[in-house]
Amino acid sequence: MGEFIDFDDVKRSITLKDLIKGYGFEVKRNNELCCPFHNEKTPSFHIYEDHYHCFGCGEHGDAITFVQKLFNLERKDAAIKINSDFGLGLSTTVNRSPQEIKQIKSEILEKQQQLSFQEKIVHNVEVNISKYIRALNQFKFEYAPKNPYDTVDLRFVEALQKLDEMMYISEKFSECRTINEKLEFMNSVSESIAYVNKRVSQISKADTNKSSVQKKIDANIRKIKQSAKIDHSFEKSAKIKPDKEIG
Repeated sequence: MGEFIDFDDVKRSITLKDLIKGYGFEVKRNNELCCPFHNEKTPSFHIYEDHYHCFGCGEHGDAITFVQKLFNLERKDAAIKINSDFGLGLSTTVNRSPQEIKQIKSEILEKQQQLSFQEKIVHNVEVNISKYIRALNQFKFEYAPKNPYDTVDLRFVEALQKLDEMMYISEKFSECRTINEKLEFMNSVSESIAYVNKRVSQISKADTNKSSVQKKIDANIRKIKQSAKIDHSFEKSAKIKPDKEIG
C-alpha cells in the first residue's frame, strides 16, 4: 500500500514562509525574494499567507506546489517530502513513535536556528560592503587632488584601488539566490570580506572621534559667543553718560 497524507494537514502544519526559508532561500522582511523558478536580480516573488505569486514569471501556488515544482515531484510525493523534511509527524501508512516525532522536530528546530544565524552573518556582511562602497565614493570625490601639485591623500588612493573590487563583490552577492550560495561566495572572497569588516570598523571609529571633536569645537564656539555677549553687555552698561549742559 502506498503512502497517503492529507494535503490540508500539511499546509496547516507549517507556514509557507518557514517552508521556503527551510529550503535555503533568503526571504526579505517584506516577504519578497528572488524567484526560485527564473533568473532575476530584483525580487518579484511574493509570499502571502496561503500562497505565493511571482510577478515576473507568473508562478503561483501553495506550499505543496512550491516543493512539487522545486523538486519536480508529484503533488502527493511533495506533501510527503514536506512532512519528512520538516518533521511534521503527520500520519501516513508509515507511523512514527512520539519519541521519533519529537527527535525530528528537534532536529528541524536546530536547522532553523542555524539558518537564522547564517542569515544574520550574511546580512551583516552585505551591510558592511554597502557602507564601505559609500565611504570609498566619498573618499574618491572629497580627497581627490585639486591640482597636480597637491599631496595625494591615501584615502583617495584606497578608493581607486578598492572601489571596482567592492562593486564586483556587491554585484555577485545580488546574483546569489540562497543563503548557501551567499555563504559559498563569502568563503571564496573571505580575505576581502575580512578586510571590509576591518575597514568599516576603523572608518566608523574615526567618524565617531571626528564627531566627538566637532561637538567639543561647537561647544567652545558657543561659550566664546556667549562670553562675547556678556562682555558686550557689560561694556554697554558701564559707559558713563555725559552730564547735561547747564544753561
